[in-house]
Amino acid sequence: MSTLPTIDVYRARVPAHTAIVDATIQVFFADAALQLNPEAWGDLYQLAVVYWTAHTIEMTPGLGSVEHAFETNQLVQQGDGKLNRQYAQPQFIDRNHVDEWMRRTVYGQAWLQLRAQLPDDLPFVVVPTEATRAGL
Repeated sequence: MSTLPTIDVYRARVPAHTAIVDATIQVFFADAALQLNPEAWGDLYQLAVVYWTAHTIEMTPGLGSVEHAFETNQLVQQGDGKLNRQYAQPQFIDRNHVDEWMRRTVYGQAWLQLRAQLPDDLPFVVVPTEATRAGL
């Protein structure tokens, strides 16, 4: 079984995250381990975990630099005179929209470049099973 990267490897690859504490990075490493298939990623697994983690941290409100990444009820339009407000609807990411979601940060783009090196017939994301759900 592949091991997760070290914090030192993460910090070397993602110097912009100096303000992110080690414990937070470890939590996101654990999340990545549930999402990424180490057998499919092979020698690229640790780097894929680093970039997936960095991207997810960037997209997390309060942690990253991508504003309003998952905010719900964000005001997107307000009229003058007559009260008229329109709020954004929450956006959920499904398998068909992973690429779109990953393109939103430089780290997600690096992850997509890594994934492009994998054979097309290998799964790169683990489908949740009872075993992985039990570990959540």
